[in-house]
Amino acid sequence: MLDSVGSGVAVWAIGAGILAVVLIALTIHATLHHRRRKRLRQEERRQQRRAHRKGGRRHPVKPTAPSAR
Repeated sequence: MLDSVGSGVAVWAIGAGILAVVLIALTIHATLHHRRRKRLRQEERRQQRRAHRKGGRRHPVKPTAPSAR
């Protein structure tokens, strides 16, 4: 009785541990990937904003006449 129960508990604990490790690894991987994506998006947005602002300052063109450059 005690031996069988002990082995069962050990097997369950090992299984649970492996499952936990896998879940933790997946979550860490996902968060890292998401953060990288976020940073890339933010950088792209910042570059676009800077380019747009610079363009607006350099060339104050009216929206009614886009070909009047």
